[in-house]
Amino acid sequence: MSDINPRDIFPFLDLPREVRDMIYGFATGKRPRAIIKPNATDDAMRLDFFHAWYPHLLLINKQFSDEYFDEVCTNELLCYVKLGNFAPSTPEQEVNPASAMKALSKARYLVGESPACNADDLVPFSTPLSGSTISLVKIMPKLKAYGEHLKVRKGDFTLLRGIHEQNNTADKQRKFQDMLAAHGITREIAYKPLAFVADVLCSDPVTKRASDLSGGAIVVFVAKPCTDANKEQHYLFHGLELEFASVKVKERSKPIEGAVSG
Repeated sequence: MSDINPRDIFPFLDLPREVRDMIYGFATGKRPRAIIKPNATDDAMRLDFFHAWYPHLLLINKQFSDEYFDEVCTNELLCYVKLGNFAPSTPEQEVNPASAMKALSKARYLVGESPACNADDLVPFSTPLSGSTISLVKIMPKLKAYGEHLKVRKGDFTLLRGIHEQNNTADKQRKFQDMLAAHGITREIAYKPLAFVADVLCSDPVTKRASDLSGGAIVVFVAKPCTDANKEQHYLFHGLELEFASVKVKERSKPIEGAVSG
């Protein structure tokens, strides 16, 4: 094996720090998970990390590792905590809990996600930072914003309307600030509760049935109360305004009998 010529190695660490930070910000994409308990008395919670670090890049050297991990966790990382029951992770999906806790100490953005399948699921949504989530906020000293996402089962329009009838946004904002104060958290944290509704992006009922069962394109909207009293009802969805959020595409695993090909 021939020796590596030092002249062939790009002097990355000689670049200005701000340039290195820009490059670190592009080196994200893995979606690891971690199961943690902020305190011994807390329930276990699952964290999903978006725009996360690549573990193998932490092995380059100490300077690169420290800079890269700090930049990604501080300015790129999104932390999603699954509230309620969650599916178990496979070993290859999980990161070391110690790395997850270190990332949380630097992260600025946290989102709590929960499904809404019945009226009882609205109770946590009406009480910001319920359960163990407050313990998570306490160990995130750099946290700047907490989002609460409620995912409504498709087609349950009664439940969707009930979310906004029972949960006034101003009241939730006040409860959130009161909860922080009650636990001795004095730093300013922005709070944004959102309800989401999703449905198959298709007008054909047969194809829609096939997509429901095996994949297809799912369009996701944020559902908000209408603040314009003069807005015509045909522009609303069961009295709510829909704001486009995303489209999720799932590949169909196998043909379904009766499906119409596009």
